[in-house]
Amino acid sequence: MMKSNLALPQCLILGCLLGAGPLAGFAQDVQLSFPRAQEDFPEPVMVVEDTQENRRTREIIAELRERILLEESQQDAFSSSIGEMSFDLGNQLLRLNLYDEALEAFRRAEHLLRINNGLYALEQVPALEGMIQTNMRQRDWEAVDKDMERLVWLYRRNNTSESPEYLKVLEDFAKYHLAAYFWRVDQLGILHLVEAEETLTHIADVSLEKGFPYDPELYEALSITNFQLSQFASSSDRYLDVPELESRAGIGIYMANSYRRGLDYLRRGREVAFQSDNYVHRIHADLILADWYQLFLKRFEAQEFLRRAWSSAKEVGMEDSPEFVQPHVLPRLGYMGLLPDLRGGQSAAPIYVRLDVDQWGLPRNVELAVPNEAEGPSELVIAGNRALRDARQSRFRPAIVDGEPVEYTGYVHSVFLRN
Repeated sequence: MMKSNLALPQCLILGCLLGAGPLAGFAQDVQLSFPRAQEDFPEPVMVVEDTQENRRTREIIAELRERILLEESQQDAFSSSIGEMSFDLGNQLLRLNLYDEALEAFRRAEHLLRINNGLYALEQVPALEGMIQTNMRQRDWEAVDKDMERLVWLYRRNNTSESPEYLKVLEDFAKYHLAAYFWRVDQLGILHLVEAEETLTHIADVSLEKGFPYDPELYEALSITNFQLSQFASSSDRYLDVPELESRAGIGIYMANSYRRGLDYLRRGREVAFQSDNYVHRIHADLILADWYQLFLKRFEAQEFLRRAWSSAKEVGMEDSPEFVQPHVLPRLGYMGLLPDLRGGQSAAPIYVRLDVDQWGLPRNVELAVPNEAEGPSELVIAGNRALRDARQSRFRPAIVDGEPVEYTGYVHSVFLRN
């Protein structure tokens, strides 16, 4: 099995911000269509309304600059207090989308905090994160790459590679990889999936070895990346046209073993969840396995774990929660809310689709919730047909009542397509 490089090379850090390829199929409350290349995104435009809040922000900026000048005249230009005020200044400038000035303030804050607290001091982390946030808004991925590489280096210097703090930083990188894949910032989606899973499996390996508590987000992310990789592996040689993958020894074996690897990690994670008294984690672990099996169309196994999750929920009076009484599109896109949004501020218009989901999680009787009165090959007709097609190809977790999966009629999704 390929392991994540703990040094996190440049290709990993930059890759985690560049991803591609949204989820195939039907998505609830998430855009389905995004630009295919980074240059398709519109350039960021600074639009700052002259609101009372923005006027107050400008006043704060002026006050901070005066305080910094006063501190420089009374103390020296390298005091830690100037570093702290420069950080506050950067945050205020960022609120007004004054990116160049914000970057200058954050860089000065990082420099001064490093001088006063030491080369490896974690006090400089907030300033680095401010620089990362600013560069992400400008989509300056090369700059983000350098700053993130330094952030990881800082945490490595302050913590062992097996500490929870360092693993949390790695988990953030994996989330960036997933966001890059789903928001389609470039055309290297499969690279980001590979890097995301390698990072997540490293975290899982360390967590299992050290006996860390069950982390639902970790295993849900693993299930998503694992399924997407399996889809690539089962679609002939789609990934072989990516030079970076062709040069990686054993990539074919790695891809082909996605299903077995995913099952192993999800089962081991479930064992950890059931070693605790946390019923929510137990329910979540069974639901992750149920959804994962459902994605692979192994419906009998999926329903077995769905029933187990429902039984655990019943013990604590949660059997009537939305997790069970209604269907859910898969993969569970609620996880996407935990990922950075790299879409570039695109607008979207919802298309509502009504469908039935049978006891096996199959969509039936798919139709537009609002009838389309347009005629001919108009954009509205094309978008509606696409939403219907995606809905028919989607996979769902079925609703479950009294411990048994049931058919659910009249389920409505809001699908967002790019204008």
